[in-house]
Amino acid sequence: MFGNFTEEAREIIVRAKKEMYELKHPYVGSEHLLLAILKEKNEISKKLKEYNLTYEKLKQEIIQVIGKGTMETEWLLYTPLLRRILENAIIDSKENNDGEVTIEHLFTSLLEEGEGVAIRIMIGMNVDIDALYNEFSYKFITKSKQKKLEQ
Repeated sequence: MFGNFTEEAREIIVRAKKEMYELKHPYVGSEHLLLAILKEKNEISKKLKEYNLTYEKLKQEIIQVIGKGTMETEWLLYTPLLRRILENAIIDSKENNDGEVTIEHLFTSLLEEGEGVAIRIMIGMNVDIDALYNEFSYKFITKSKQKKLEQ
Protein backbone atom coordinates (compact mmCIF):
# COMPACT_ATOMS: atom_id res chain seq x y z
CA MET A 1 0.00 0.00 0.00
CA PHE A 2 2.82 2.42 0.82
CA GLY A 3 4.97 1.57 -2.19
CA ASN A 4 3.86 4.65 -4.11
CA PHE A 5 4.48 7.00 -1.16
CA THR A 6 7.44 9.36 -1.21
CA GLU A 7 10.11 8.63 1.37
CA GLU A 8 8.95 11.66 3.36
CA ALA A 9 5.33 10.43 3.33
CA ARG A 10 6.42 6.94 4.42
CA GLU A 11 8.38 8.46 7.29
CA ILE A 12 5.24 10.34 8.37
CA ILE A 13 3.27 7.08 8.48
CA VAL A 14 6.02 5.42 10.54
CA ARG A 15 6.11 8.47 12.85
CA ALA A 16 2.30 8.28 13.26
CA LYS A 17 2.69 4.68 14.47
CA LYS A 18 5.37 5.81 16.94
CA GLU A 19 3.06 8.52 18.25
CA MET A 20 0.35 5.91 18.76
CA TYR A 21 2.74 3.67 20.70
CA GLU A 22 4.06 6.58 22.81
CA LEU A 23 0.52 7.60 23.78
CA LYS A 24 -0.39 3.94 24.31
CA HIS A 25 -3.49 4.30 22.17
CA PRO A 26 -5.07 1.14 20.74
CA TYR A 27 -5.22 2.50 17.15
CA VAL A 28 -3.49 4.86 14.70
CA GLY A 29 -5.83 7.74 13.89
CA SER A 30 -5.92 11.12 12.21
CA GLU A 31 -4.54 12.76 15.35
CA HIS A 32 -1.41 10.60 15.17
CA LEU A 33 -0.99 11.46 11.49
CA LEU A 34 -1.24 15.18 12.27
CA LEU A 35 1.22 14.82 15.17
CA ALA A 36 3.68 13.09 12.84
CA ILE A 37 3.37 15.87 10.25
CA LEU A 38 3.91 18.53 12.92
CA LYS A 39 6.92 16.69 14.41
CA GLU A 40 8.92 17.02 11.17
CA LYS A 41 10.19 20.21 9.57
CA ASN A 42 8.16 20.66 6.39
CA GLU A 43 6.01 23.25 4.62
CA ILE A 44 2.88 22.08 6.40
CA SER A 45 4.32 22.28 9.92
CA LYS A 46 5.73 25.74 9.15
CA LYS A 47 2.34 26.92 7.93
CA LEU A 48 0.49 25.41 10.89
CA LYS A 49 2.71 27.41 13.26
CA GLU A 50 1.07 30.51 11.75
CA TYR A 51 -2.21 29.06 13.03
CA ASN A 52 -0.60 28.65 16.46
CA LEU A 53 -0.57 24.89 16.03
CA THR A 54 2.64 23.12 17.01
CA TYR A 55 3.58 19.54 17.81
CA GLU A 56 3.79 20.25 21.54
CA LYS A 57 0.43 22.06 21.69
CA LEU A 58 -1.37 19.38 19.68
CA LYS A 59 0.12 16.56 21.75
CA GLN A 60 -0.94 18.27 25.01
CA GLU A 61 -4.44 18.78 23.62
CA ILE A 62 -4.68 15.13 22.56
CA ILE A 63 -3.60 14.01 26.03
CA GLN A 64 -6.13 16.37 27.60
CA VAL A 65 -9.01 15.31 25.34
CA ILE A 66 -8.32 11.60 24.85
CA GLY A 67 -5.77 10.82 27.52
CA LYS A 68 -2.91 8.36 27.50
CA GLY A 69 -3.38 4.63 27.54
CA THR A 70 -2.24 2.48 30.42
CA MET A 71 -0.72 -0.38 28.48
CA GLU A 72 1.05 -0.87 25.19
CA THR A 73 -0.83 -2.64 22.46
CA GLU A 74 0.59 -5.45 20.37
CA TRP A 75 -1.77 -4.69 17.50
CA LEU A 76 -1.42 -2.10 14.79
CA LEU A 77 -4.88 -0.93 13.81
CA TYR A 78 -5.75 2.01 11.58
CA THR A 79 -9.06 3.75 12.24
CA PRO A 80 -11.55 3.60 9.36
CA LEU A 81 -11.11 7.38 9.00
CA LEU A 82 -7.33 7.09 8.66
CA ARG A 83 -7.79 4.35 6.07
CA ARG A 84 -10.05 6.70 4.07
CA ILE A 85 -7.48 9.50 4.42
CA LEU A 86 -4.75 7.21 3.05
CA GLU A 87 -6.97 5.91 0.23
CA ASN A 88 -8.03 9.44 -0.77
CA ALA A 89 -4.40 10.60 -0.70
CA ILE A 90 -3.56 7.78 -3.13
CA ILE A 91 -6.45 8.76 -5.42
CA ASP A 92 -5.44 12.45 -5.28
CA SER A 93 -1.83 11.55 -6.07
CA LYS A 94 -2.91 9.76 -9.24
CA GLU A 95 -4.75 12.88 -10.35
CA ASN A 96 -2.11 15.41 -9.28
CA ASN A 97 1.33 13.85 -8.95
CA ASP A 98 1.85 10.88 -11.26
CA GLY A 99 0.69 8.52 -8.51
CA GLU A 100 3.32 9.45 -5.92
CA VAL A 101 1.79 10.25 -2.51
CA THR A 102 3.34 13.22 -0.69
CA ILE A 103 2.72 14.60 2.78
CA GLU A 104 0.70 17.36 1.09
CA HIS A 105 -1.63 14.65 -0.24
CA LEU A 106 -1.93 13.19 3.26
CA PHE A 107 -2.64 16.56 4.86
CA THR A 108 -5.16 17.79 2.29
CA SER A 109 -6.90 14.40 2.45
CA LEU A 110 -7.13 14.76 6.25
CA LEU A 111 -8.68 18.22 5.80
CA GLU A 112 -11.06 17.00 3.07
CA GLU A 113 -12.49 14.37 5.39
CA GLY A 114 -13.63 17.21 7.65
CA GLU A 115 -14.13 14.96 10.65
CA GLY A 116 -12.22 12.91 13.15
CA VAL A 117 -10.17 13.57 16.25
CA ALA A 118 -7.52 15.71 14.51
CA ILE A 119 -10.15 18.01 12.98
CA ARG A 120 -12.16 18.27 16.22
CA ILE A 121 -9.04 19.13 18.20
CA MET A 122 -7.94 21.75 15.65
CA ILE A 123 -11.41 23.31 15.78
CA GLY A 124 -11.21 23.26 19.58
CA MET A 125 -7.89 25.12 19.28
CA ASN A 126 -9.62 27.76 17.12
CA VAL A 127 -7.90 26.74 13.89
CA ASP A 128 -9.93 27.85 10.87
CA ILE A 129 -10.18 24.55 9.00
CA ASP A 130 -11.84 26.11 5.92
CA ALA A 131 -9.11 28.75 5.56
CA LEU A 132 -6.44 26.10 6.04
CA TYR A 133 -8.04 23.82 3.45
CA ASN A 134 -8.44 26.65 0.93
CA GLU A 135 -4.83 27.69 1.38
CA PHE A 136 -3.40 24.19 1.05
CA SER A 137 -5.64 22.96 -1.75
CA TYR A 138 -4.89 26.10 -3.81
CA LYS A 139 -1.14 25.87 -3.18
CA PHE A 140 -1.18 22.12 -3.86
CA ILE A 141 -3.12 22.41 -7.15
CA THR A 142 -0.87 25.25 -8.30
CA LYS A 143 2.25 23.22 -7.48
CA SER A 144 0.88 20.18 -9.36
CA LYS A 145 0.05 22.25 -12.45
CA GLN A 146 3.51 23.82 -12.36
CA LYS A 147 5.12 20.37 -12.20
CA LYS A 148 3.12 19.20 -15.24
CA LEU A 149 4.15 22.30 -17.21
CA GLU A 150 7.82 21.63 -16.46
CA GLN A 151 7.61 18.10 -17.91
